[in-house]
Amino acid sequence: MALQFRTQQWDADAIKARGGEDGSQTKRPMLSIPKFLQPLNIVRNQFANAHLGVVVTPRNERANKDGAEVRQDLIRTIEQDSNSEYVEYWAFDRAVQAGRGAYRVVAVYDEDTEDPYDQKLLIKRLYDQSLAVFDPSAQEPDKSDGRFAAVMAWIPLDMLRTVYP
Repeated sequence: MALQFRTQQWDADAIKARGGEDGSQTKRPMLSIPKFLQPLNIVRNQFANAHLGVVVTPRNERANKDGAEVRQDLIRTIEQDSNSEYVEYWAFDRAVQAGRGAYRVVAVYDEDTEDPYDQKLLIKRLYDQSLAVFDPSAQEPDKSDGRFAAVMAWIPLDMLRTVYP
């Protein structure tokens, strides 16, 4: 809804009246002045310049620096394979504009290896953040204490009937 308001601030009746569809022949201009653009760009630029990333450090006596470095390299590989910089920026931009942003980590088969069962992790963007549903009983702001999360998808009715007869 917030994204829709950003792009179209006129309601349907006003658009119809100004478009000459109400019986009058004259079309009138519909000006939309984006007052939020400058503050949004300031926040976006701060995020882009921050270069945020995951840092793995050993936290107790059983953990060691070598294990942390191995995990750090694995995370860096996942981020590079996924172009995570763009995915995270997309989610952040949606959060700034609409109050919510999300992305997900998925396992896919790795076509670069000889073993057809090898998989790798990728970070994927969610084009429509409203399709991500988190545990409503979660109390933390980032939903990290949630027990589940789901991603819904819209599919055409005929395809739904084919897949689920």
